[in-house]
Amino acid sequence: MQRLLGYLPEELINGGVARIFSRPDLKRLYRALQHQIQMALASPDNARRRSTIIREDFYATASNGSQVLLELQASLLWNDKGEVQGLLGICRDVTESRSIEQELQLAAEVFENSNEAILITDQKLRIANTNRAFQHITGYSAEDVTGKSPDFLSSSEQYDEDLIEKIGERLMVDGYWQGEISYRRRQGDLRTGWAGVSAIRDQNREVQSLIIIMSDITERKASEERIHKLAYYDPLTALPNRSQMHETLDEMLKRARRDGLWVVLLFIDLDRFKPINDSMGHPAGDEVLKQVAGRLRNCVKQRDLVCRMGGDEFTIAIADQTSHTAAEDTAIIVAERILESLHQSFSLNQREVFISASVGISIFPNDGSSVIELLKNADMAMYHAKDMGRDNMQFFTSSMNRKAVQLLELENDLRHALARNEMQLYFQPQYRAADEEAVGVEVLLRWVHPSRGMISPGVFIPIIEDTGLIVPIGQWVLEEACRCFVRWQTEEQLSLERIAVNVSARQFRSEDFIDVVKDIIFRTGIRPEQLELELTESILMEDVQLAMETLQGLRAMGVKTAIDDFGTGYSSLNYLKQFPVDTLKIDRSFIQNLPENADDAQISRTIIAMGHNLGMGIIAEGVETAEQLTFLQMAKCEEVQGFYFSKPVDETTLIEALGKS
Repeated sequence: MQRLLGYLPEELINGGVARIFSRPDLKRLYRALQHQIQMALASPDNARRRSTIIREDFYATASNGSQVLLELQASLLWNDKGEVQGLLGICRDVTESRSIEQELQLAAEVFENSNEAILITDQKLRIANTNRAFQHITGYSAEDVTGKSPDFLSSSEQYDEDLIEKIGERLMVDGYWQGEISYRRRQGDLRTGWAGVSAIRDQNREVQSLIIIMSDITERKASEERIHKLAYYDPLTALPNRSQMHETLDEMLKRARRDGLWVVLLFIDLDRFKPINDSMGHPAGDEVLKQVAGRLRNCVKQRDLVCRMGGDEFTIAIADQTSHTAAEDTAIIVAERILESLHQSFSLNQREVFISASVGISIFPNDGSSVIELLKNADMAMYHAKDMGRDNMQFFTSSMNRKAVQLLELENDLRHALARNEMQLYFQPQYRAADEEAVGVEVLLRWVHPSRGMISPGVFIPIIEDTGLIVPIGQWVLEEACRCFVRWQTEEQLSLERIAVNVSARQFRSEDFIDVVKDIIFRTGIRPEQLELELTESILMEDVQLAMETLQGLRAMGVKTAIDDFGTGYSSLNYLKQFPVDTLKIDRSFIQNLPENADDAQISRTIIAMGHNLGMGIIAEGVETAEQLTFLQMAKCEEVQGFYFSKPVDETTLIEALGKS
């Protein structure tokens, strides 16, 4: 440095390089150094780390004020641990010594033997030379491309004028550009390459030529995309998976936190999905999930995030809501759209199945400040929607936390309730409408908790359904009810015709349901015609073919069947007339406003007439007044039950009441 510029070492050590280079050149140098150092630190390629990170020409001010053109080369110094220890800079005076011929001669061997495609342009930026690897990678020989502009490799549909402009800008500023490009080989196929473009300048810093080095990364990129899809997308539905949902939602929350916005999270769980897997097989369930994914995408905007969390659970995140009210309104609109979309039937191998969904909603920042918290609260709100009867949406509230803890405790207690004899049967008599004579009883399950007392069926029935306890408990109810009825007939001399037992969806769809009923009839000694099984419309319509086969099996045994809560489901009259069902049970919602409500009156008459035309008996539940009874008698309804006659009672009270009558 002393020889080139006239400075003593201590002058530069004390004064720094600012006295040698101009401020604009220093800024440019520092930017380039920072960029290249970051790239070297991020690169796993040791050869790259050891390479020169900066090689550029700078005008330096000598101690006598004259300008000297120096070529500055900078390399990083590394220790054995791979840590940067310093920067080695080498300057040489290239004012007189530089020559393009020497540079080309020095690079000739590397040029020809490189595994990467290299092409060199002339001053007019036309291709002047290429190496052997260029022909191997692109299919073009040197003769094919000499004199052409390098951009001829770009396909017409992939050609990006903005990219060419950006490359030019970087070459003017940094003298170097690298990045991903698309190119078309001579054979016509479109490939992906990673290219680096360097500008060679003369003494006046005018660009004399470009050196373009390119490697083909098509296969590597395809592998990366496959790995990315496996890591971030659900292979069945092609929706983003749980991992991507966490990352993307976290970015949404960061942006919302910065800009003072709200984010909506919907947690969606399909109702009655497991029976499809159980009865029709997992391929059918997979097809439903794919159709559900498509419907969910159609319910939101393209920028909204739709994910499959696993199983039959999905989430939807909607960002950029300007207020809490706007977020609530958006959540309601989207949730209603989802519920309506999923109400439409699903076609599976020429069979129709019906499902619904329960939707839980949480809103950032009110219901949680993190992804985990929002998910937990939306999940809790979803379970609240299930508790509210399924097929609905519920917003998260703080009281749900307390309720969730209580429900968890109840679930644990329920697992031991049967063994501890805490389950009890209650009975509600059913009467012939014409003479008000008791002809049957409906069995109702009650749970007497050792510390909390009588637990409402609305609380514990959903729990035993979700946990699968409904199967053993339901089987116990059925067998115990049959034993009670036989005992009443033989010991109490009660003149009842039948006993009605509710059957859950999980029981009804189990493969051995018919065999279970047969075994219970055999063990208890009840006559098949004395047993009536009550099923809801939704159970029958979930899988019509399975329902038909099971009902036919029950009828062949002589067991009676009834459709409970009739009028509240979505049954098709076409299917209803084919179902071998003995009785329609009019839901209490149509009875409670009789006879004043004209609509309910007309609906009740219609159900009674339709049932009679189909050869079915009719029973109305929820009869509480003499006026309701009179209306039903005039409408030719055969049987009734409700508080007007009796509330559900234990066995002792039932025997006393019916024995006196």
